[in-house]
Amino acid sequence: MNSENELKRLESFVAKLLKSFQDLKEENGRLTQDLQDRDETIVNLKAQLADNDNERVEISSRVSNILEQIEEWEINLGEEVFDEDEPHVDSSRQGNLFSSMKNEAAESGQESEKQAGYGE
Repeated sequence: MNSENELKRLESFVAKLLKSFQDLKEENGRLTQDLQDRDETIVNLKAQLADNDNERVEISSRVSNILEQIEEWEINLGEEVFDEDEPHVDSSRQGNLFSSMKNEAAESGQESEKQAGYGE
């Protein structure tokens, strides 16, 4: 009987070992699948990150181009405003420059006389 009890005990122990082995095998399968899923997620996220980086570079380039166009537009607009506000002065005719300065001085003198009460 003693050997029979020992055999039953051994059978029980082997059954527990087989059950533990089967449980560990299933857990290993789940963990392996989780690892594969995470690896796929990492690959997908890296691809998405690369796409986002490329998109960011493209957007940055497009924004830079827009800013350059705005700056050119402002420069050109500024030149047009100056062209409209200031008549073109011919540099070969210096007499006009001096005569305009005399006219400004004369107008300034008349203005001060009016303010002082002499012009009325």
